[in-house]
Amino acid sequence: MKIDSIPFRQSRSTSLPTTVSLAVSFALLFTTQTLPIYALNGNPANNRIAGRNGWKSFEVVTQGDVFTNPDGSSYTMLGNIDGLGAYRVDGTSDLRLFLNHESPYSCESARASVSEVIVDRDLLRRAIENAILSPSSVGDTGGVEFIKSMGKAYNSYRNKDGNPGTINEGTFTYFCSGQVHEANTFGPNIGFVDRLYIFGEEIDNGKMFTIHEKTLYQITGAGVGDASLLQGGINGMGFDSLENVALISTGEEDHVVMMMSPDYGSTALRLYVGIKGFQTDGQSCGACAGDENLLARN
Repeated sequence: MKIDSIPFRQSRSTSLPTTVSLAVSFALLFTTQTLPIYALNGNPANNRIAGRNGWKSFEVVTQGDVFTNPDGSSYTMLGNIDGLGAYRVDGTSDLRLFLNHESPYSCESARASVSEVIVDRDLLRRAIENAILSPSSVGDTGGVEFIKSMGKAYNSYRNKDGNPGTINEGTFTYFCSGQVHEANTFGPNIGFVDRLYIFGEEIDNGKMFTIHEKTLYQITGAGVGDASLLQGGINGMGFDSLENVALISTGEEDHVVMMMSPDYGSTALRLYVGIKGFQTDGQSCGACAGDENLLARN
């Protein structure tokens, strides 16, 4: 992606509660409850959400939950769950959920990271149906276990130039909002080429990242060219306290446009225009195949 950036106007944004709602008088909730009371896979005995006016709820996962994966490994869900994203895994009935951890705070040593939870959609649907039909006032799922695996959402890293590197999680701070952007979001060849989960660090001089498959890519970084007129310089995206990213349809195939909203820091809402098929040195790479050219082709 060859990027130009244009200061647009001042803005502030607000973090929303970490809640995903489903219809039919039912709420599906993720929680950052800090007490050791967990409700993995919808265990009604530990449900801490009191429904009213006919609403029921059950928790999918809570910080502190320990899940044993099919390969025998275990994963403990980290805390400060903030931004979320989800998509259906191609060719399956599984849902891949991303959960951002907005860490660290003064009382903890954990750094920011992203977890993934793989959910069997058919079993989740059955759990929802059971909860709706149950005479219980809580979301009794009937013991249906819909989580298939839990773990870190990435196992490799590439910088903004596509070069592989070491994941240095000791430098990650306050991963905030997250959004899944589907490939061809606005029609054939319009929008991103690949499915991307995009999120940023809510801190001064924060970095912006995307996850594709199991690789974490850093988007933010200094570019080349005259940086006096464009933040970050041509082919670069400047550091900022990043909150939300909105992908905007251009109506054509050659460009992508993103609206970037910092929560504080510059507090300037910025419009980023990317030309698909260009590397960060400004050179065209055509279809830009390969993991090293993910950002270039998008």
